[in-house]
Amino acid sequence: MIPVQKEIKLLNDKIQILYLVIYLGDLCMKKIAVAVKDTGKKVEHFGICEYFIVYDYDENNCNIEYDNVIFSSKDHKPDNEEWEKSADSIKNCDIVICEKIGPIAKAEVEMMNIKVIEEEGPVEDVLDKFIQIETKKKKIL
Repeated sequence: MIPVQKEIKLLNDKIQILYLVIYLGDLCMKKIAVAVKDTGKKVEHFGICEYFIVYDYDENNCNIEYDNVIFSSKDHKPDNEEWEKSADSIKNCDIVICEKIGPIAKAEVEMMNIKVIEEEGPVEDVLDKFIQIETKKKKIL
């Protein structure tokens, strides 16, 4: 093999390793959707939430960063549950955090491979608790 071919092969190997590192990094990133309404400060019931605040969660370092907001395509009438539309809104997320969720809605969301976490309180506190639990899990493993 001539020197130029060796350099090209070495470069190709480095590129493949870089792609692998990027791919594995993406596997550690999860999308968390938090069900909220009104001011977005308090976690709400899945079926009546107005929108979801979406965060990127890095499982490697247990870091959470704001990503975007997903508005549900629901009618938003008082006491009107349209959980199917909420579920469809978060189909690209990995985890949903909500105050409560009905058993049928929970089963459907879990069938979409979305982990459901029921927790109540201010969004910041709930996310802090989530990070604490995940950090403890990593220490055990």
